Amino acid sequence: MTCREANQIDITFLFDKLDLKHKKTGCGHMAKAPYRTDENPSLYLVFNRWSDRSTGEHGRTVDLICKMYGLDVPNALKKISELMGSAETKLKVKNPTSPSQITITRVIDGINHPGLQNYLQSRFIPTIMSNKLCKEIHYTNGHSSFFSIGFKNDLGGWATRNARFKGCIGKQTISTIERDTDIFITEGFIDYMSAIVLNPNVANCTAIILNSTMNTKAAVQRIKELKPRRIYAALDNDDGGVFALKKFMVNFSDLIDLSPRYSANKDLNDYLKWKMKNTP
Repeated sequence: MTCREANQIDITFLFDKLDLKHKKTGCGHMAKAPYRTDENPSLYLVFNRWSDRSTGEHGRTVDLICKMYGLDVPNALKKISELMGSAETKLKVKNPTSPSQITITRVIDGINHPGLQNYLQSRFIPTIMSNKLCKEIHYTNGHSSFFSIGFKNDLGGWATRNARFKGCIGKQTISTIERDTDIFITEGFIDYMSAIVLNPNVANCTAIILNSTMNTKAAVQRIKELKPRRIYAALDNDDGGVFALKKFMVNFSDLIDLSPRYSANKDLNDYLKWKMKNTP
């Protein structure tokens, strides 16, 4: 088996062979990263590509097998051949529905779909805020249609979110909302809106929303360009948040880390939900 052939194999097929669970979500599948402790599934799989949303690592089928078993490429190919068994001559190659095949059909001002409104309400995000900052995105992927809350990024792509799926349409990068000389960093746009609910003064700061910890490098570069007076970070209390925070601290030693204020919660929105449910 060649590297090219192996990289045409759907990763979920190999996960099935290894009895590793994965769950369909939007355009791909989510699974627990099998090479580290991963309490909340953060490995996103789309056909022959994977990305670890906590560490920022990503690659294709062979890269993942190398990482899972600590193998070099030749031995990873042998491992894949073993998993494929006698099927090697008839590789289970699906016709992938890649992100490039996603077509946006409508972009609507405000969040009008009841399912999306209910999702935001469950997150304690006010309608007036989501209507101001977000769009309702309708798109197709293959023969299937989807809709999500969309938050535009700096390259014209969209961070998308609904009750079942979290992802990106188009080019992936950070989202910047320029305001005051202070900067407030969050991982996602739901966390950003949560921060404003918790402290309305956050709306006066320039916002840097990562949209993925994979975009930490881009965020560091953008912050250096903006030359802020103060930098606040409200990142997740998980591997990805810790990973990103360390990167920021290396570059901005005076950064103010707010995560200890909600250390008992996974992220800022989780803290908002807990506070709203426990405040008389």
